[in-house]
Amino acid sequence: MIREYIDLARRGPGNEHERLELLRRHESRVETQIRELQETLDVMRYKVRIYEEHVARGEADRLWNPSHPGTARAKTGQECHPPEGA
Repeated sequence: MIREYIDLARRGPGNEHERLELLRRHESRVETQIRELQETLDVMRYKVRIYEEHVARGEADRLWNPSHPGTARAKTGQECHPPEGA
């Protein structure tokens, strides 16, 4: 995308609409990436909160452990993934 924009700019005037369209497409891609990163950050913050709560209660051993299938839930019934819409 950047190379294409630079090529158009080097050609000079007359292709401003094409350059604008490239910028709009790039803007859309960046917005999508930001949304995806925000979703990832939301999940990470949720997991950090769960870990903090379990560590504070002395129940860190109850967090998900692949060698202990029954440890995905704590006494609270919480799982280590965010609820819908988080």
